[in-house]
Amino acid sequence: MGARDLAVLENLLLMRDQMAKKRDCPHFKVLGNNPVLEIVKLKPLNKRELTGISGLSPKLIGLMGDAIIEKVREGLELPGSELETFPKKTMKRLLATETSRIKALKKWRERIGEKRRIDPSLVCTNAQIQALAIANPKGPEEMKGIQEIRKWQVELFGPAICGVLQDAG
Repeated sequence: MGARDLAVLENLLLMRDQMAKKRDCPHFKVLGNNPVLEIVKLKPLNKRELTGISGLSPKLIGLMGDAIIEKVREGLELPGSELETFPKKTMKRLLATETSRIKALKKWRERIGEKRRIDPSLVCTNAQIQALAIANPKGPEEMKGIQEIRKWQVELFGPAICGVLQDAG
């Protein structure tokens, strides 16, 4: 979704939120997600262009059509300098040693999950495994400084995790 699409989307979502609060009902009761996305894609500028959008009944177009069109126009008329830009997340390329640590931690997590009869992701998520592999803590105390890691994980698995990391290099 481009910056212009995001501007239209934001306008529509803010309008929907205000209407939902006013009516004291969930957002989807005001305007569903699929029609919102279709409106962003088509950017209709009159009620006729709203017809045929799945989820927009003639009654809904009669009630909200003008407001929808106004929000689309506002998004389209927003000066380019005011459009939001979102930096694309750049993934840091992992070193070979970090990749081998990730593999070792995932194998360890699988074993723990089987042993405890729980989903392995409850032991440690992929994001946590990556953070551990990059930080490569030497002991449980160093694990406490890793933002993604929870206190209970340090207490339950700290020594084991550090052992796996040490063995993996």
